[in-house]
Amino acid sequence: MSKKIKKEEILYLINRVISEIEKSYTEKEINGIIGLIYKRYKKAKKFLLEGGNPVEPSDDFIIIGGGRAYIDHYTNDQRKSNVMLDYMFDTEKMIDVYIKENRRSVERRITLEEIEAEERKYEKLFRKENHGYLGLNTVVSDIPDKEDSEAGYFEEIFYDINSKSLYGVRGRERINIKTKWPEVSLGCYKYPSNEKDILNDIKKVEERIKK
Repeated sequence: MSKKIKKEEILYLINRVISEIEKSYTEKEINGIIGLIYKRYKKAKKFLLEGGNPVEPSDDFIIIGGGRAYIDHYTNDQRKSNVMLDYMFDTEKMIDVYIKENRRSVERRITLEEIEAEERKYEKLFRKENHGYLGLNTVVSDIPDKEDSEAGYFEEIFYDINSKSLYGVRGRERINIKTKWPEVSLGCYKYPSNEKDILNDIKKVEERIKK
């Protein structure tokens, strides 16, 4: 007879997912779908540490199905997420077995609709923090510093008119962005360019569109 899974083993796998996210993504990159996964795993860890039982339905322990929802949400290949996804699927399998060992009812699964609803909430917050333009803080942080700028480096920044979102060449490479019109290039930026410069250039583009 095989040994039953213990909650401590689930906690170990949850910690492994959390550690992989923190290792693979910067603090600024932990947003959107990654941020939601990170938040759910942190809540699940707290839930178990405080004596919660994975068998009982709880909004603090929604993990099963998260890996599949992530894949459904992202069609591009995110190579640095592969290890994280492997760890997530390991965790989901163990929780699935644990629930079947302790109760026969079907576990609650996180749905793509839940993720999208959560993302809409975070998008509203991100827009507020970025003066209404998604990605503003990220592209500003990717502008080369004084030393790199003097060495000839710069960052070309693009603006998607419909979604009011921004991304640079580095962002394209990180998340494999593939868009065409209504994307426009705001220009190439280097030190001492800052947030104000980008916002001014956005306004110029928007004024041209209105005419």
